[in-house]
Amino acid sequence: MKAALFFAICVSSVVALQQDSKPRLPYGSGNDYLAVCGPVDEKQDLSSTELKDFIACVSYLKGIHDGVEEATDKKPYCAPGEVTYHQAGRVLLKYMRENPARLHLPVATLYIMALKDAFPCK
Repeated sequence: MKAALFFAICVSSVVALQQDSKPRLPYGSGNDYLAVCGPVDEKQDLSSTELKDFIACVSYLKGIHDGVEEATDKKPYCAPGEVTYHQAGRVLLKYMRENPARLHLPVATLYIMALKDAFPCK
């Protein structure tokens, strides 16, 4: 009986550790992105789970950015070439926090709106 209980505890611990180590996904609405990416934005020392969340957030923004680049002849914003994905992500988070009524919109839409606001074309 004790061996079965010990085995059950070990298995449940391994399953819990595996589930905890998976990154949460920032896909969908601004609410989803803010929930995953907002908490890791300002932190310096990230846990392994937070680091995975951060990588998921930056990777997602890269995908959005690349999609905008490929889908349009003229970008809807004029960000300088030296703007990093991390910086663009911070611009997006700032925009989301200042416009909570728009968080139901898709992240890609909010990304374009945020960069248009921060880096308008003249």
